[in-house]
Amino acid sequence: MSDDITKDQKLNLHRRQKRAGEDFKQRRFEQWNENYEMYRDKIKRNRLTQRQAVNIPVIRETIKSWLSNIDEPPEMKFEGKAKGSEYRDKDIMLGELWKKFFSDNKLELLDQMDKKIVALQGRSIKRISWNKERQFPELHIEDPYDILVPKNSDPFDFNNNDWVKRINIFKKLKDVLNNKTYDKESLKELSMYYASKEGMIKAGESFESYEQKQQRLQVLGADMTDFFTTNDTIVELNVSYDLVWHEDVKKFVRHMRIYAADQFLLADETLKNALGIDKIPMVTWSTDPDLIDFWNDGVADSVRPINKVINIYFSQDIENRAYRNFGMFFYNTLGGKFIPKAFDPRPFGMYGLPGDPREMVQQVEIQPLSDTTPQIDFLKNLIQSSVAQTPTERGQEAGGTTTLGEIQLNLKQSTGMNSVDMKHYRKCWEDCAELFVLILQNNQITKIKLDKKGNDNEYRSKEIGIDDWNIKEGYKCIPIFKKEKDQEDEFEIQKTQYIQANFADNPVALKLARRKQLEALGWSGEEIEQVMSYDEQSTGMQFQDPMQDATVDQQAMRMDQPEEQLALNQPSM
Repeated sequence: MSDDITKDQKLNLHRRQKRAGEDFKQRRFEQWNENYEMYRDKIKRNRLTQRQAVNIPVIRETIKSWLSNIDEPPEMKFEGKAKGSEYRDKDIMLGELWKKFFSDNKLELLDQMDKKIVALQGRSIKRISWNKERQFPELHIEDPYDILVPKNSDPFDFNNNDWVKRINIFKKLKDVLNNKTYDKESLKELSMYYASKEGMIKAGESFESYEQKQQRLQVLGADMTDFFTTNDTIVELNVSYDLVWHEDVKKFVRHMRIYAADQFLLADETLKNALGIDKIPMVTWSTDPDLIDFWNDGVADSVRPINKVINIYFSQDIENRAYRNFGMFFYNTLGGKFIPKAFDPRPFGMYGLPGDPREMVQQVEIQPLSDTTPQIDFLKNLIQSSVAQTPTERGQEAGGTTTLGEIQLNLKQSTGMNSVDMKHYRKCWEDCAELFVLILQNNQITKIKLDKKGNDNEYRSKEIGIDDWNIKEGYKCIPIFKKEKDQEDEFEIQKTQYIQANFADNPVALKLARRKQLEALGWSGEEIEQVMSYDEQSTGMQFQDPMQDATVDQQAMRMDQPEEQLALNQPSM
């Protein structure tokens, strides 16, 4: 695709790409909608199997359990690629900027929605933008319904695609017309179009699409910030990130093009000019990526078929119990003058027959169904194995007698299977942090005010500019997850206990071990230095294991014991 094509050619190309992207994704809509409806207990009845609108919330239970196995959003550690201790302060400053980004965007809440989208639809997409008013990046969770990609799309990196589109961006017509960055001629044509009958129909279709999107996002926990009324004229915008050949530089350059109603090109400029970066500002992750299918299955797709069978069993049980409780009867029409076409089951219904069922009246016999509880339990066990969950993780008691060791082993095996999901989750956050740094480096033009709480519990403010944190060599972004950090800290404490037990006469080793223990407790460097300096100033102070609650008398008794007995009392690994 070249940069010198006409506006009409760009519009035609956009429509062809959009149609191809929708065809590629549309095959997944039925599964996505069904996952969504079953998650919300919205069941469609039919005359054969699902005659009662009842649902066993297995999908919801499974997703809730799966969410608990994926760690909380990570802390981010930034390591400058430049050499020298003078750059370490810049690492800290960038880390504080990330904390502000995390807090301002409520990422802890958005992260739950992000994971829920992965569970229901198989893939989630984050987008980072630059807020010109606040002069700071913002994070958005994109609805998979609103993202279009080519059939040969890279499941890990959007930037390897020829084009990527964001659709279903709904704006008020007056807001679009007042945007001074859009092409004036296209805005004039857009205004005339929406004054016509065809434009009014298009606005009505856009409003219906907006309402469907709003209902879908509400169940995921999204807070819709743009609210429209039926009196508003709604315009659907599409943003397309296209690779365009530039003859002057002899290479492909990423462009950002904005279309309205698929008929008007409002903007077309390089991504570098539009956002300050040359990469698509979106990252993605999934639990089960497929090399040949960008729109892969999610957790709910593995559960849905079995959940439907469980619902059928439960529906039939309810219907059977209800009909047996109706107390319906057949009666003799005494000559067959009345021949019914069909029976409508109802409480205490009377149904005439042309013959004689037991001369006059006979109760309708409905045989009870066999107990389906074992079958339902069997199907739920199948679901557990497909998503690597144990009964303990789902809040259920395992059958029979189970020892604590068996429970720990089962949880460890399940954690190992779920660690595959964590790898994709970790990589997405790493890519997100790198994109955050890239956008911040290319857009920050003013100083940013940060508030931080000191050791005296007092808040202090500091304004930092780009020179206070930026390193031209770039940064390595390292996600640090709480569960992993707790495990590492626990192992670190065990190692220091070994040092204290085997190097009790070495004050240097004891000092280093105590420092490591304080670091594992999460104390700041300043707090640790205060503790260690006090020890150095104190004369004749015995080094004590802080992980043991030994009293003074116990310490004295220990000092009086012979060396052989002391060796027996040393803690072991």
